[in-house]
Amino acid sequence: MIKLSYIVCVYNSATTIIRTLESIYRQPLAENEFEVIVVDDCSPDNSSELVSSFALGHTNLQLVRQKQNHRVGTSMNLGIRMAKGEYIQVVDGDDVVGDGIVDTLNQCLKEKVDASINTSQYETADGSMRPMPVPTDMKFPMSAIDFCEKVLTDDPIFGGTQFYMWRREFLVETNHPFVEDLKMEDTDWIEFHLTKANTIGCSRKMTYTYLYNENSQVHQMNITTLTDFTLQCYRRLIIAEHNRFELPMFSQKVSQASICRINNMLRYRNLTKYAYSDYPIIYKRISLEVRRDLQKYDLSSYAKMVLKYKFLTLFILYSTAWISMSGRLCVHFLRKII
Repeated sequence: MIKLSYIVCVYNSATTIIRTLESIYRQPLAENEFEVIVVDDCSPDNSSELVSSFALGHTNLQLVRQKQNHRVGTSMNLGIRMAKGEYIQVVDGDDVVGDGIVDTLNQCLKEKVDASINTSQYETADGSMRPMPVPTDMKFPMSAIDFCEKVLTDDPIFGGTQFYMWRREFLVETNHPFVEDLKMEDTDWIEFHLTKANTIGCSRKMTYTYLYNENSQVHQMNITTLTDFTLQCYRRLIIAEHNRFELPMFSQKVSQASICRINNMLRYRNLTKYAYSDYPIIYKRISLEVRRDLQKYDLSSYAKMVLKYKFLTLFILYSTAWISMSGRLCVHFLRKII
């Protein structure tokens, strides 16, 4: 019986992927009790070749190579569909699994929780390690309503997808995949599943270590990152709207955090320095997302407030594109006459 499925998402991870895999395989769990699914999102480096070589000594490791880059959401959706374990642990290709992962798994198997918060730590840009803020002073497992209403704080999320262990059947039943072809795919996905879970647990031993990577896509602050981050806030607002009666405190916290982040995106002043070639794809993506959102929202005062931020964001993006395009035309014209 496969107890645990590791889904390892890889992109340009040649310098780190072996360290990640070694951290998985040194855990005290027989290889017939877990599987490792590595999804390479069309890396231009030799990540896949390194994984293939490592897999020669391990029959429970599968490597899938995407033919085109579709970002992390697509990789995780594929890994979840392939997984056979009772629980799923997502791992980034530049992080390491902690020595408490087996204890966390055994606790999940015993309590039959839909999700469990991993006791984790993360590396900052200066190289220091900091623990993730988990509610170790509270009694677990607890219901999703208690968790969402009593535990979650100002910005209601504990890290990314990898900071949780998920029951596979629960993910199959909810049938709510990650958004694909976008960055910032995980926060709204986590919040959606936390509101749908029956019970949530919390591990007490170090399960996961997030290592800082300055080359990570998340740390590349460009127009695509800003746009996808804003779209994630829209999706979080939808979740808040859908849960405002059953989970009022949770919904309020999600709304406040999302609107605050949208404001931060609107205040970002360096949009014009990015290449014009980025814009056409972004326009299509934004337009589709806005159309979907318009269908989901009622024209209540809350929805009007949300739409206000949407149209402000679109206005800034289109204005920036016009400035960028005008600049390119001027340069082209000057080259012709000089």
